[in-house]
Amino acid sequence: MSSHFRRKAFGAEPLINGRRTCPNASPLPPGSLGAIVGNFKSVTSRRINQMRRTPGARVWQRNYYEHIIRNEAELDSVRQYIANNPIERHLRDAHDRR
Repeated sequence: MSSHFRRKAFGAEPLINGRRTCPNASPLPPGSLGAIVGNFKSVTSRRINQMRRTPGARVWQRNYYEHIIRNEAELDSVRQYIANNPIERHLRDAHDRR
């Protein structure tokens, strides 16, 4: 890829202390879970907002809950939470409407 194309496609690369940087670069280490989740949220937000024609609208919550599943019992607990969460929310909403 030519440097001309990179500058056109991605913008000029500013120098800070003599090093090339990206103005929107994440402070997270490349390949870390946080960097991967952040990139996923960024890419999908742009795509969703293009489809909705709502540029810049928020799609994702700001943070996420990170938890390492260490055994089968924890995995079963997380699966049960995921399966029951929509049902419990529906019940809470129905209760709140009373």
